[in-house]
Amino acid sequence: MKGSIRMKKNGKLIALITGASKKMKTDKERKFRSKLFQSDIKIYADGVSEEYIQKCIKFFDSITGQQIAERSREDFERLSEVSDLSKLEDAAKGDGILDLITLKVMHIDSDDGKDPSEIRFIVEGSAPWCDGYEIIVYDNRILHIGEYSGDYEQWRNGE
Repeated sequence: MKGSIRMKKNGKLIALITGASKKMKTDKERKFRSKLFQSDIKIYADGVSEEYIQKCIKFFDSITGQQIAERSREDFERLSEVSDLSKLEDAAKGDGILDLITLKVMHIDSDDGKDPSEIRFIVEGSAPWCDGYEIIVYDNRILHIGEYSGDYEQWRNGE
């Protein structure tokens, strides 16, 4: 039914809200302390186990500063070809680029019938050289680090 929200429990309809204009938020909010960035990152995960959330955090913490710096630098250089980023050039050298990145939220994909050992998440934040910054992990691989797209499929398909 268009304009309605269906709420189910154990596969049975327990509520039907019609005429709803706002998306209901069901994510449970948590946070963790990033070892690399020394900051708190909120976690939004709905329908995933605590074990799966901990696996995602562990994977994120295993990503090295060097990996993030190298890929961020590539992203920075790509964008500097179309934008004047000269004011950031000195600060963005080497691992210094990590100081320009602020990570805020980890969105964890639900393990809805998929193998829970396949880690999937997007960490979002900001960096001064782009309109949004993200780290995308899909099936235990880093697919993308850099300018925000929010789209697993784009990076999985090599676009």
